[in-house]
Amino acid sequence: MTRLRKRTLMAWAGLAVLLALCLWPSYWMPHPEKGLNVPNHSDKLVHFGLFAVASVLWLRARPAGASPRAWRMKVLATGLALAVGTELTQGLPIIARDPAPLDALADAVGVVAAIGAMSGFERIASRRAVREDPVETVAASE
Repeated sequence: MTRLRKRTLMAWAGLAVLLALCLWPSYWMPHPEKGLNVPNHSDKLVHFGLFAVASVLWLRARPAGASPRAWRMKVLATGLALAVGTELTQGLPIIARDPAPLDALADAVGVVAAIGAMSGFERIASRRAVREDPVETVAASE
C-alpha cells in the first residue's frame, strides 16, 4: 500500500470519527448534554481539535498532481461546510442535539488553524530542503 493511499484512508477514518461524534443522537448518550459537570464552553476545545485533526489528515492526503494551494482551498471549503452542516444537522429531531453557532465557529477556527499550521510547516520544510542540498533540489525541478 502506498504512502498516499494510507494517508487517504486515515483521512477517511478521521472524517468518519468526526461525523460520528458530531452527529451521535442524544438518546444514545449515557448522560444528557447539559447534565455533564464540565466547565462552560470547554466543548469548544473538542470541536476545535476534531476539525483541526481532520483537516491535517486531509491536507496530508493531497494527491501527487494536485496544487498545494488548490488542495488547501478544497480542504478549507469542505471543512467550513462540514462545520456549518454538522451543527445544523444536530438540530434535526432524529439527532436531537443542541446546535450552537459557537460550536460551528470553533470548528471553523480549527480548520483555519490546521491549514495555517500545515502551510507554515510546508514552507519551513521546503526552505530546509533547499538549504540542505540546493544542487539536488535544482536538478529535481528541471
